[in-house]
Amino acid sequence: MASNTVTATTMAGRSTNKGHLRLVDAAEAQRIAELRRLQWQAVQAGHQAPVRLTKRGRRVLALLVLVPLATMLWLFGGHGAAAVGTAPTTKTVVVQAGQSLWGIAQTAVPDADPRETIYKIRQLNHFTGSDILPGQAVIVPTGN
Repeated sequence: MASNTVTATTMAGRSTNKGHLRLVDAAEAQRIAELRRLQWQAVQAGHQAPVRLTKRGRRVLALLVLVPLATMLWLFGGHGAAAVGTAPTTKTVVVQAGQSLWGIAQTAVPDADPRETIYKIRQLNHFTGSDILPGQAVIVPTGN
């Protein structure tokens, strides 16, 4: 008798339903059974159920896409814009007997620090050292 009382109380007070069970009518029970049958058939056939993301999951997914994109733009985006607007002008100088990179750097850009100019000359010509030979063509930056 006690179990009937508990069942009646639960059925009468639907708002007290705190668990995963709920009271449904026959039509809804049939609809739920049909949905479960279709889901089971889809799983057996190899179909995947659609992905359902929570609000937190959508935020995480957005971050996973946006952070690498922002990083790539930050790393590669700024350099391209700066290179377009500030293309250095250069000229070619033929090395004479007795000339050094220091002398060529002072002649090419007299108002700049020769060490910086030598560094630029080495970059432009892909030099690993500071040895140059008479008759060698060297690309040097200009003062502009």
